[in-house]
Parts: sequence; C-alpha cells; structure tokens
Amino acid sequence: MLATKTKKVAVSSKRQIAIPKEFLMRSVLKKKIIMELNDGVIQIKPVRTHTDDFSEEILADVLEEGFTGTTS
Repeated sequence: MLATKTKKVAVSSKRQIAIPKEFLMRSVLKKKIIMELNDGVIQIKPVRTHTDDFSEEILADVLEEGFTGTTS
C-alpha cells in the first residue's frame, strides 16, 4: 500500500501554486498536466503521450452525449 503524504501549499494572488519538490520527484508529472474539477475537488494528472488506450476519452464522450444506462 502506498503511503499518503499531505502538505499545505499557498495559492498566490495570481492563482498560482508550487508543487513541492518531493511530490514532483515522486510523481509521473512532466512539463504539462491535465487539471480536472470534480465536485469542487481539483485533480492534477499527467498528460499521457504514447498510449493506444482511449477508453477514458470514449467514456467521457458517451456520457456527454447523455448515456445513462448500465452495461451488461
């Protein structure tokens, strides 16, 4: 099980934050990130570059089009 680490980070008057070096060094983040806002929570994710898995994008498109059923 991975350990969870927490650190309080300031948000500047220009809405900027700095990712603590320890967090960045232990993450897979590179020069660009994806930020998502879900129920008031900001998630920071790495940008995937070389992948053939488009399942998340397909799911997002299907949900955006209004799919509400279940899979069988």
